Amino acid sequence: MAYTLVPTELIQDGAVTSAKLDTNIAISGTLSVGGVTTLATHLVMGDNDKIKIGTGGDLEIYHDASNSYIANSTGNLYIGDTNGSVHIQAKLNEDSIVATADGAVTLYYDNAPKLATSSAGVTVTGALAATLSTAAQPNITSVGTLSALTVDDITINGSTISDAGDLTLDVAGNINLDADGGTISLKDGGTEFAFLAHGGSDKLSIKATIQDADIGFFGNDGGGEITALTLDMSNAGLATFNAGATFGAGIDVTGTITGDDGLSIQGGTGNAYLQVGSDTGSWTWKNYRSSHKLALEDSDGTGEVLNFDTSGNATFSGIVTSADFFKATGANLKFSAGGTHVLNIDLNRKIYPNTHNSTDLGHSSTLAFRNLYLAGGVVFDAVAGNATSNTLDDYEEGTWTPTLLTGSGTFTGATYTKVGRIVTCNFIVGGITNRTSSAAFVIESLPFAAYSGDRAATLGCLSRNISSGFASFDSAYFDTATRMSFYTTSTAGYRQLLHSDLSSTNSTMYVAVTYMAA
Repeated sequence: MAYTLVPTELIQDGAVTSAKLDTNIAISGTLSVGGVTTLATHLVMGDNDKIKIGTGGDLEIYHDASNSYIANSTGNLYIGDTNGSVHIQAKLNEDSIVATADGAVTLYYDNAPKLATSSAGVTVTGALAATLSTAAQPNITSVGTLSALTVDDITINGSTISDAGDLTLDVAGNINLDADGGTISLKDGGTEFAFLAHGGSDKLSIKATIQDADIGFFGNDGGGEITALTLDMSNAGLATFNAGATFGAGIDVTGTITGDDGLSIQGGTGNAYLQVGSDTGSWTWKNYRSSHKLALEDSDGTGEVLNFDTSGNATFSGIVTSADFFKATGANLKFSAGGTHVLNIDLNRKIYPNTHNSTDLGHSSTLAFRNLYLAGGVVFDAVAGNATSNTLDDYEEGTWTPTLLTGSGTFTGATYTKVGRIVTCNFIVGGITNRTSSAAFVIESLPFAAYSGDRAATLGCLSRNISSGFASFDSAYFDTATRMSFYTTSTAGYRQLLHSDLSSTNSTMYVAVTYMAA
């Protein structure tokens, strides 16, 4: 840095005037300032140059090229703040010590608070490690409130006691677990897998909290581990006993008892029995040791209602009903009445009497079946002159839409009934438009095609306002499979009915015709 001597014209009475100095100046000796010195930029000092404060320079601030110092040689050194906190930073912008006005003094590690004073004492964040002043400490009467306490590898943190390895509780008396909340939770790695709970009304609850996790009871039998009991939680808690179970006062079951390898009920030297229900109104299956008979008995005094003998025959004392079905596997299902075999159902799903031509379906006109639903037909035996059996496999009723081959008319009441191959059609026709043509009066669109071997039909016909020359309508004949003509006896002889015969506007025919379908 270059310095400029102060010109003599700026010095008055040995002092520098307040005129503008626009260049650096060098002063040899001592500069005495009578007022306040205000620096517009920096005060630059060299290594080991000191700022001395006090009459004898008691407070020194300086840098020795390696370190910086604040040194006080008289009295105490006070660092204070009237409007905030005092921060001591070992690294710029990272707190080491913070003293807050009317508040806490906080010690930091790497800018993180670890120890802080308060009106209640001291708060430590993290672990507190201390060395006892004596080799043996009989007890610690009080350590105040700690966020965590570590003894060897055991850590007490809040309401949690943790250990890096195994934790052994060895007491001369009993170990008591007293949870006022009523629940003792069992966890693995922080995840609960079971708990013991006071379920109310002096009930102990044991629960596996992991979904579908089984509960097992294990033991040592002759030096080998066994699973005495398993509760399958994926199957509604199904209990599986390894070697069976003995119940001294009986067993009450709601639901189903199943056995993969059978279910054995033994009665010692007497008869074995299984009672279903309470003492009053119960049912009992009893196996008679001497006769090897299995019987179902009713406790209401009815006595034996069903028994099976050693041949597998079943005897019922009352009526047998089923809400579902009766089943016979590998053999016919047979029915008897009064000890007489009367009916069979075989494996081909055929129902038949035990004796030919001996069984009626229904009893009388007052005890008859209502409806009979068939997917096939009714087979009639070869009787009354029939050489072979015949099947009646169709019965229909319905309506149809007749038309005229020539002209048009108004048809009403067109219905049909078909029994087997015999078809009976009914209709009324009037309002015939073509009443002068010499064409034959032909009905089309019969509901079923006529049998080609015999196209004659039985005709019943009532006419009104037909030509007076007709004596009667004798027959109908199918010109084709679905076209029908009418034949009449007139004064001119036997001939077809023509349109011109229906000359009146009121000509009407009421027809019933029966024919054989193809």
